[in-house]
Amino acid sequence: MKRTFLFLGLFVLFSSFANADDDQGDILDRKDYDPNTPYYQIMPPTWAFGMRVAVSKFPTSTALGSIYELYAERQLRYQKLGILSLGVHLGTAPLTSDHYENLKYGAVLRYQLHLMANQIVVPTAALVYDGFRLKDGANVTQSVSNVGMMFGGMLNLGFFDTVTARQSHESLGLLRTYLTFELRPLSVSSAALTSSSTIWYMGLRLETE
Repeated sequence: MKRTFLFLGLFVLFSSFANADDDQGDILDRKDYDPNTPYYQIMPPTWAFGMRVAVSKFPTSTALGSIYELYAERQLRYQKLGILSLGVHLGTAPLTSDHYENLKYGAVLRYQLHLMANQIVVPTAALVYDGFRLKDGANVTQSVSNVGMMFGGMLNLGFFDTVTARQSHESLGLLRTYLTFELRPLSVSSAALTSSSTIWYMGLRLETE
């Protein structure tokens, strides 16, 4: 368990020193920069914060839930062909038991296929480490972890309401707000949880300067 939290701590430390400002500072000097395009639509994010939930047996009868998570991510590098970020997540994972003190934690390396300003749908792929602290039927805490892939897409809400998007940037520093949809195949085995199924996440993501 101590090694797990050390692993997560190193992720947070590394991400806090990630330098995203150099590429952001040069964006106005790019040859393909269009001054008619709002700044917040083309600016790569520095931080992202969000929440997501997974509903048990939705949209399939074998889907895992209920899982509630908060997460934070830091951009590592901006490229014309996407955005790479590193982050951590923490939440509750009652799953099929009544123990809401069950804990889910982990780290993620995420890639966004972000190709254009004000892109309406952004596909994503991520390498994910998930850890669970669960109580079994005898009320004994068990630990289980898994490393795997997560795939999904993000719907850009600013595409539909540019006025609110601009005001959010001016007042809060928000660049983009997304509705997120992700699926995470998960195969784990312990006394508290044995499953080979999929977690279907739905959530909200806020990206900032």
